[in-house]
Amino acid sequence: MAYVASIKIFDAIFSAIFKQPTFTDYSAATIFLLLVSGIIIASVMGLISLKLTLPQLTRYFIILLVLYVVGFANNIMEYYFFSTATIIRILHESVYMLSAHLAVATIIFFLFQPTHVTENLTTHLKEYFAQRSFSSWIWRFIVAALLYFVIYLTFGAIVSPIVLPYHHDPSLGLELTLERALSFNVIIPLEFMRGLIYTIVLLPIIVVSKMQGQELIFWLGTILTLVGAVAPLLSNQQWPIILRVVHGLEITADSFTFSYILSKLFGMSSMK
Repeated sequence: MAYVASIKIFDAIFSAIFKQPTFTDYSAATIFLLLVSGIIIASVMGLISLKLTLPQLTRYFIILLVLYVVGFANNIMEYYFFSTATIIRILHESVYMLSAHLAVATIIFFLFQPTHVTENLTTHLKEYFAQRSFSSWIWRFIVAALLYFVIYLTFGAIVSPIVLPYHHDPSLGLELTLERALSFNVIIPLEFMRGLIYTIVLLPIIVVSKMQGQELIFWLGTILTLVGAVAPLLSNQQWPIILRVVHGLEITADSFTFSYILSKLFGMSSMK
């Protein structure tokens, strides 16, 4: 309920400030879907919170960072380049969603607390990065970002025959444009940056949780899929159901493939 209430309240507040229309009609169906989305987000990030044996403020920051970046910011960055949305509209949505995620992160933080606290994040990171040379880490981050682009392009090409007709249909009012989306001058640096952002944001979870192998792949993939795709798409009633389902399947494939790459490049088992 907190997720639904925070989105509705902050949407109304910042719509008035930015003089923009609210993003949904908040019908009974929309509220129900937002409620389901909130349960999904809270369940996933709550279980992740239990694995973050860090001082409280650091744990809260990581929860908020993952929620906001994976669940919204990295997607809205792509949407800005692939749509006709104005910068004011993007800023409006960014501010109100940050406010909503602050509220949700606070609730997750208090409800899902680990049984013990170990070293602070700085100590964890120092020990982690000390296991390889600087150049070794640099090429791993670059490879992760490049492979994210390759994965994105591959699965995007697979679903394109289904989704492109919707993107081309102006009657749906999706505000999508293919001119920049199909330009490699835009898509290569954009998706490289998004892959790099995902890697950096998820790295504290990899380092602190000490998860390895299939467990690490499962949880990273679950975060990227459920928090980053399923929850947002579920409540996005502006998009036709078929478009949401196909993009959801596409992002699921993206997410678990990329999670496998991250586990190989950055997982604890790769240190051996």
